[in-house]
Amino acid sequence: QNGGDRTIGMNYGINGVYNAGAYAINSVEERSLVVDNTADDINPFDGKTSLREAIGFAQSGDATANWDSNGDGTADGYKITFSADVDWAALGSVIVLDDTLGDFQINSNISIDGSLGTAGEITIKVKTSVYDKVKAYCTEKGIAESDFTYADTMALDMTGVSTHRIFNVALNYNFALSNMELQGGSLTDLNGGVIFVEKSSKSVLTLNNVDLLGGKTNTSGGLIYAESINNVIMDDVTLAYGYAGCQGAAYVRGMTMTNSRVFANASDDVAGGIYSAGTNKISGSVFRNNAGG
Repeated sequence: QNGGDRTIGMNYGINGVYNAGAYAINSVEERSLVVDNTADDINPFDGKTSLREAIGFAQSGDATANWDSNGDGTADGYKITFSADVDWAALGSVIVLDDTLGDFQINSNISIDGSLGTAGEITIKVKTSVYDKVKAYCTEKGIAESDFTYADTMALDMTGVSTHRIFNVALNYNFALSNMELQGGSLTDLNGGVIFVEKSSKSVLTLNNVDLLGGKTNTSGGLIYAESINNVIMDDVTLAYGYAGCQGAAYVRGMTMTNSRVFANASDDVAGGIYSAGTNKISGSVFRNNAGG
């Protein structure tokens, strides 16, 4: 004990990974799963919890499991939420990823609910995203974004676009997102411009009321690349303005999709929209203005 504070051995590493035992810090900062600011940082002294820190607390085991990721009645994962005590309308509702920290690495069963109450929902984006370029292009051409076919994506000036995605999900973990907008970046020789899920027969990717906009890669899955076998579940999801060498919006190995929208995505090769290599159940969803090579 030191002045009544607990001395905690910790190492705040980058990429949301939080490893115990590297060095001692006198800290009373709560190991919280409730995000209360929009900074993308790792700061054990500020008394606040960023999204990156909350992910780190979940993966370190410092936080208490509070999410049943398998539906078996046992809390085997961690649900991250945004504080109801913060005036998000005044603070702002956009998290911009720090390029030096890179993707959010997911190495546990994690659920993130981006609801901000009356202030709406959180937006998570890379510092300069392809979506920013798309918006500028649409404005210049005097066309509505919803009508943009993305056929001339490669003509866009991508200078200054960040070279990382938003979420990178490791093998065999369940990952769920709800009530948020994701604006992705630009990758070279890597799959999944916004979300990448490692190949697995166990992982489940669940998206509910999520918009994924403007991811780009020269390989596969401009917005999503998920090799979870028949375990991608999407409800009220928008996939738009994705570009890839193959599968402009997404590559999946089977999916369940309801009440969703897939539009204005493009690829140089097969599947301007979604390519699925598994069993699909689709209802109440719209696919339009997707262009394959």
